[in-house]
Amino acid sequence: MNFERMKAVALKEKTHIWRDPFTLIMAIVMPVFLVFLFGLALDLDVKNIEIGIDDRDHSYSSRRLISIFVESRSFIVINKEKKNLSDHEKEIRNENIKAILIIPHNFEKDIKSKKMPFLQFIADGSDNAILGPALSYLYGIQLQMRQELFEENFSQNIKIETRFLYNGELKSTYFIVPGLMSVVCAL
Repeated sequence: MNFERMKAVALKEKTHIWRDPFTLIMAIVMPVFLVFLFGLALDLDVKNIEIGIDDRDHSYSSRRLISIFVESRSFIVINKEKKNLSDHEKEIRNENIKAILIIPHNFEKDIKSKKMPFLQFIADGSDNAILGPALSYLYGIQLQMRQELFEENFSQNIKIETRFLYNGELKSTYFIVPGLMSVVCAL
C-alpha cells in the first residue's frame, strides 16, 4: 500500500473526528462505560444453593455439621422440618431445593469410634452450572467437618491450604473484565 494514500486517509479521518466530536466521545467513553457496566453487572459466582437436610441422628455432631453448612455462604439450609427422604425428593422435583444432605443414624457414634461416617449428598444434576461449584464447596465443608468434628482423631496430619494470588475471593467479575475489555474494544 502506498504511504501517501495512507497519510491522506489518516488526514481525512482526523478532519472528520474534529468536525464531529460526538463520534470521538462515543469511541472513547462507550467502551469504558460498557466495561464498567458489564464488570459490575456480571457475577457468575454460585451462592445460596438451597439444600434440604435429612438428619437421622439428631446428635451434637450432626447439629454441628448442619451449622457448618449454615455458616458457609454457599448453601442455604431450608426445609429442616421435613422428616423423610421422599419429602425432600419432592422438593427437588419442584425445584425448591437443589440437593439433600442425609446424615445417618450412627453419625456421632461413628465419629467417637474413630470411623469415618458415611454421609450422602443427593443433588439435582440437571443444572451443571450449579452442581459443579456445589460439589467443590462440599469438598471444602468436608475438610472443615473433619477438622472440627474429628479434632485429635483427624487421621490426616497434613493440612492442604490453597491460596489464589490476585483474586483470593475467586470473584468471577475479576476474571470477566479483562476479557470483556478486548471484546468491547473490538466492537
